[in-house]
Amino acid sequence: MPDENAVQEDTMNQKELNEILEKHKKWLAGKPDGERAVLSGCDLSGCDLRGCDLSGSDLSGSNLSGCDLSGSNLSDSNLSGCDLSGSNLSGCDLSRCDIPRGRPARRSSFSF
Repeated sequence: MPDENAVQEDTMNQKELNEILEKHKKWLAGKPDGERAVLSGCDLSGCDLRGCDLSGSDLSGSNLSGCDLSGSNLSDSNLSGCDLSGSNLSGCDLSRCDIPRGRPARRSSFSF
């Protein structure tokens, strides 16, 4: 049975993403109307994710190329197989997240 919280579309606009982020924020706070952000396989290229709390989210296989993730919280997230090329990860919390081994993010801005 497919995950009812998983996003079915390949490409997502900023408005749709903001709605998912709001539900994820509620999920993190333990509110009943919250939902974990499951964005696996989504094209999020170029989206503005500055300062977002995406801890515990599933971003596996997603396209995060060119995203501004500066200051965001990606702790405990699944980033396996995602494309981080050209993304800004400065000040990002990547603790305990699943980052692909042996395949560094090309041209990403890392600053810890």
